[in-house]
Amino acid sequence: MVSQCCATGEIHTGTPTGRVENVHGLDCYIASPDEGIRPIGVVSILPDIFGWESVNTRILADSYAARGPFLVYLPELQSGMAFPQDMVMTMHVYHTTGLVAMAKKLYHFAKVASLWFPFAKVNTNEVVQEKLFSFIEKLRENEAKELPVGVAGFCWGGYWSFQLAHHREKKLIDAAFAAHPSNMKVPEDIEAIEIPTSIATGSLDTAFPQDQVAVARKILEKKTKDDKDGVAHELVFYDGCHHGWALRGSQKDPAESQKGLEAEQQAVKWFQRWFGKVDAKL
Repeated sequence: MVSQCCATGEIHTGTPTGRVENVHGLDCYIASPDEGIRPIGVVSILPDIFGWESVNTRILADSYAARGPFLVYLPELQSGMAFPQDMVMTMHVYHTTGLVAMAKKLYHFAKVASLWFPFAKVNTNEVVQEKLFSFIEKLRENEAKELPVGVAGFCWGGYWSFQLAHHREKKLIDAAFAAHPSNMKVPEDIEAIEIPTSIATGSLDTAFPQDQVAVARKILEKKTKDDKDGVAHELVFYDGCHHGWALRGSQKDPAESQKGLEAEQQAVKWFQRWFGKVDAKL
């Protein structure tokens, strides 16, 4: 089950500039580089529990597209059951003490649970994997036929970044990024990684606690050191950051906002690095 912190953060201000289309059977938000600029790769964003219509996630897709430059797809993977935007509880309220704050948190927890159980019943691992893997495979065969492919997963979607980075008979992606991932198994999901993978995690993230972070870091460092083909991995630790900061961090908090930008830069640089290596072989 997702924890209550998966529904904390802040809705960002701004207007997404991409378009919505049905791509390989899934509704998608698509962000492209500026006119006349050729993308160096395709990135699929795997959203948190607030889904593909989240303003925060769409704005991030626009930024990826411009900075990459990448062609970015944000697919609907949750069978229309993404959490509503008004379920986002600010971290200020989440960490406030007192009877009123406690009542708000108890109500929020009950609401999260009431939404999560039907969500999980419909969006089983088998259902999501079939939908996601088929979508990525078709992207590779069509829109990304001559371009490398990466995925950037957040919270719920971070788990799926790992699954795509695991060993497969048919490679689906060339690079993976995950920020404040949840629901993964440590060490199993880390040990199975074979595709270049970058992880962003916060020191206050209870969904990916520090003891698990230490295990993951050790495994990734060994994988990078031992790999004979030059495949590398990284885990970047953001001190003072709670779960969700890379996507739902407070724009009113300069420090947290800056950390969010740093995580964005981490992802963009990671894809640029590995897309360049793949593109040289195409």
